[in-house]
Amino acid sequence: MDGTAALRPRPITRRNVLRGSLGLAAAGALVVAVSACGGSPSAAGPGAGALRPLDVQLVWLKNVQFGGSFLAQQHGYYDRLWVAPNLITGGPQVSVEPVVVQGRAPQDLLGKRIGVPSASLAIWDTFLKANSIDPSTITVVPVQLDPTTLVKGTVDRYLGFVTDEPIALLLKGFPTYQLKFADFGYSLYGDCYITTAAALANPAKRALVVGFLRAERLGWRLAAAEPLAAAAVSGPALGLDPHQQGLESQAQAALVQPPGSGPADILTLKEPDVTANLRTLTLSGSSLSNDQLFDTSLTADLATV
Repeated sequence: MDGTAALRPRPITRRNVLRGSLGLAAAGALVVAVSACGGSPSAAGPGAGALRPLDVQLVWLKNVQFGGSFLAQQHGYYDRLWVAPNLITGGPQVSVEPVVVQGRAPQDLLGKRIGVPSASLAIWDTFLKANSIDPSTITVVPVQLDPTTLVKGTVDRYLGFVTDEPIALLLKGFPTYQLKFADFGYSLYGDCYITTAAALANPAKRALVVGFLRAERLGWRLAAAEPLAAAAVSGPALGLDPHQQGLESQAQAALVQPPGSGPADILTLKEPDVTANLRTLTLSGSSLSNDQLFDTSLTADLATV
């Protein structure tokens, strides 16, 4: 699947929106479990001296269900423990699990300046439609393919790739939060293999395509299982930083073989994924059908590998 996402700086998706306020969890998400207990808060906590920002995604609209949090704010308990929580409103359209994993929710983009490269404007518009977000509630800032605009404060979020800009910023000492578009209604295959219907109708050419894809599947199975091995090949051969290539390969492995899938699922077209892709393409204005876009018969040809 495509790795589009939105990034934000705190300390950074193959396309994501980046956001720009430094925060806590190095992995881009912090889960806090609160249990009721007696006693009073301590006068000082670890790291005393500066308030530490913390994003908290609520499961529902703000109400007394979260009364304990509101009282903690009112009485200064957070301040006394050097924590500055940002309580993010939930609701019926918010799925907490992906928000916790990715660290952000679409509503977090409202009122923000989003850096969007010109080549990604169509993707951005479709993402807004998928989440019923009014474009007027967000300021789009045209940017080049340079995520440092996020660090400089020129934008609050940046549209980029999970396997690219987040890693570039991380290596410069700026980890980020990531909001993967695929987790919020924008499902689209990335780096697709494209051929002609005529080639697949020709037995000799079809056999060539199938042989190529079988080799590709074996290669990507290995790359997903041993991402650093892939980096060891590409880095030196292309004169690229092996450490950076290793991080990118690891991030890419999670897209090639997502959690819950296995090696046999690599380079396959599954009906739910195809349906989700068509839904996204329809939002972008496409009227093409499944049969016009995808040839699922190749999946059977690859089944022996």
